[in-house]
Amino acid sequence: MNRAPRPRPPRGGAVPPRPEGESAPMKQRTLTILKPDTVARRNCGAVISRLEQEGFEILAGRMLRLSEEQAMAFYAVHKDKPFYR
Repeated sequence: MNRAPRPRPPRGGAVPPRPEGESAPMKQRTLTILKPDTVARRNCGAVISRLEQEGFEILAGRMLRLSEEQAMAFYAVHKDKPFYR
């Protein structure tokens, strides 16, 4: 990933004024899920740091462990693909 970093949004919630009549820029939200091997190798901090270096703003975070039933429901869209299970 050798691309230029994205411009960072202003800190503290400050939003620069827009020219008259210009609409607000669209924001995108991205869900990031770290795989169990990333957690086991204690690389979560490095992944989060890299995301921030690339200009992403972390809005929230939490750790949870899915039961097998929850994981199967989450990945149900992939159940017929060769990499599933």
